Amino acid sequence: MNPIMTCTPEVLHQRDVAVKLVRLRDLLVDLGVPAELHDNDSSLMVPRPHGGLPVWVTVDGRGEVYIWGDGERHPAIDPKSLAGALRELVRTPRISTPRVGG
Repeated sequence: MNPIMTCTPEVLHQRDVAVKLVRLRDLLVDLGVPAELHDNDSSLMVPRPHGGLPVWVTVDGRGEVYIWGDGERHPAIDPKSLAGALRELVRTPRISTPRVGG
């Protein structure tokens, strides 16, 4: 590949996203929470130990904010506190709602 092509804004953004997600993954693993990079290192999956859907984390288009869940946001400059919050989120068992007529 042409070295100039490896420095395009898109490639640099992809690398920045990957670095941020790897850092968050490493912090989660240090806290005892498994996490896996997916989609060419553009998203992070944090499984729930009690079952249910995993939490998916991405980085916004400007590389400034982690996004997860229902559009919740956290500054990308502070992955340590997000790792702690995600640990608590996935460790808390989700209460299932009973089905009506089931």
